[in-house]
Amino acid sequence: MSKEGFLTLLGAVFLGAVGQISIKAGVMHLKEAFGENLSIPLILQNPVRVLMSPWILGGFTAYAFSSLIWLTLASRYRLSLIYPMVAMGYVFVVLGSIVVFHDRPTIYTWIALTFIVVGVSLLAKTGG
Repeated sequence: MSKEGFLTLLGAVFLGAVGQISIKAGVMHLKEAFGENLSIPLILQNPVRVLMSPWILGGFTAYAFSSLIWLTLASRYRLSLIYPMVAMGYVFVVLGSIVVFHDRPTIYTWIALTFIVVGVSLLAKTGG
């Protein structure tokens, strides 16, 4: 995989992580607005309010752009090479959660993330 391809792949994964963080922020705001956690019945009773939440809409938009990038990647590279790299999304989400939500990962989380980064690095270096 070329450097450009790898950076494009990381960009797609990063957008997916941004989508996750945005959706989490959106449901937190909606929880405050509704006074309770979201549930399927609550979403079905208020679909426009939920789906038009700026954070949730932003999250779905990030997913959409990520999906468009995946279309180009899937046309160029083997799925057995690119799909395992989606695991980097876990790393991006944890880092984003620390910054945005002030999460405090455990030592086990850091160890697991280290394994993911090493694995993805090996996969990228060897070409799958």
